[in-house]
Amino acid sequence: MDMFVRPARRGAVVMAAVLSMTGGMLLAWNLVRPAALAGASTLELLIVIGLLVLPAAAIGAWQADRVATAQSPAVRAGDDD
Repeated sequence: MDMFVRPARRGAVVMAAVLSMTGGMLLAWNLVRPAALAGASTLELLIVIGLLVLPAAAIGAWQADRVATAQSPAVRAGDDD
C-alpha cells in the first residue's frame, strides 16, 4: 500500500502545483494589458502572485522537511509525514 500512496501523494501535489501555476500564468497573461492592470485591485494582483509563487514555495518547504526528517536521529521506521 505504501508503494502506491507515496507516488500518488507526490503526483497529486505536483499536479496541483502545476495547475495553480498555469492558472496564475493565464491570469497574468490577461492582466498584462495596461487597461486590465489599471482596473485590477491590489487583492487580485496578490492572488495572481500567490498562484505563481506559493506552489513552488510549498513544494520547496515539503522537500526541506523531508530532508530534515531523514537526517533527524529520532526518526522512527515508517514515519515520513
